[in-house]
Amino acid sequence: AYTQLVTLKRRKGLQQREWDSPVLLRLHARVEDMVLEEQVGARETANIFWSIAQLSGRLSIPTQLLAALVKSVPTKVKGMDEQNLSNTLWACAKLKEVAPGVLEAVPAIVAQIPIIATDMVQQALSNCLWAVGQLKDEAPEVLEAVPAIVMQIPKKAQKMVPQDLSNNLLACAQLNDDVPEVLDMLPAIVGEIPAKLQGMKPQEMSNSLEALVLLRDSVPEVGGVDDILSSAAERLNTLLPNLRGKDFSFTVPVVVWACAKAEVYHGELLDSVATRLGSRTKLSALPDFGVCALSWSYQDYQVLDSDDDFEDFKALLMSETEKRGFSEADVQSCQHGRSGWNYR
Repeated sequence: AYTQLVTLKRRKGLQQREWDSPVLLRLHARVEDMVLEEQVGARETANIFWSIAQLSGRLSIPTQLLAALVKSVPTKVKGMDEQNLSNTLWACAKLKEVAPGVLEAVPAIVAQIPIIATDMVQQALSNCLWAVGQLKDEAPEVLEAVPAIVMQIPKKAQKMVPQDLSNNLLACAQLNDDVPEVLDMLPAIVGEIPAKLQGMKPQEMSNSLEALVLLRDSVPEVGGVDDILSSAAERLNTLLPNLRGKDFSFTVPVVVWACAKAEVYHGELLDSVATRLGSRTKLSALPDFGVCALSWSYQDYQVLDSDDDFEDFKALLMSETEKRGFSEADVQSCQHGRSGWNYR
């Protein structure tokens, strides 16, 4: 029933008033009783857990049902297959902010991953590694699962879709200080990007490029990053006229930042971005990091832009950062990426 609700949400949109209907409230209560009475199997437990995480973005959480599921996980994990296990860990990562109690389920899940990692398909491995990156601060024991996951990823990299590659790169950037062996998988992941870059969604592309640029000094033997950045800049310039929402406001600043950080100059993209954002009204729609990252990037490009073609746009960016209360030090700290940005 819960997986069908996820499908309904995706196809038609499930509203809070429908979610609060007496029928669904009775369903939550009945399933909670079944969980507490040990009448729900391992696969069903994982499916309900995953479904609640999928539905949690815009809908309230059935807290009592979720608490019962969390309590039952340690007795169910040994009966979960690799997909069930990765889905449950992924759900914990998605739910941690709105329902911190899910963290109690993490140790039992983590204990099973080394046992079952060899059977995991590429998506399950990617989901697990992404979840580890999200959970490492609140549940540090999750880091114990990393070596087993990392050992399998190079074997499955060729079959990975763009989202898998993006998730792995993002997790690698988040985890390399805590578990340096995560870098062992980087050559296999980077080797797949050129062939799959054109299939990446805008935010997958920006996440991948940010991670690549931040990691390149850690693994200097991994080549081809500049070529990947050039191809990504070319693709973004083609997509730019039709980008809207987060695909524009988050992706564009990060791709421009990544190219600037690596000193890969793509004049056509810079010109297109300056034209698209050439007014205070348009800049005001960008998030704070986006404005500061663009300001830093266009300043950094000044060495390569000998004609200073973007003088007016740089002045506009500087004015916008000052209006938002950011100092020059705040702008300069953007060079460390979103996670390393000094401003909070």
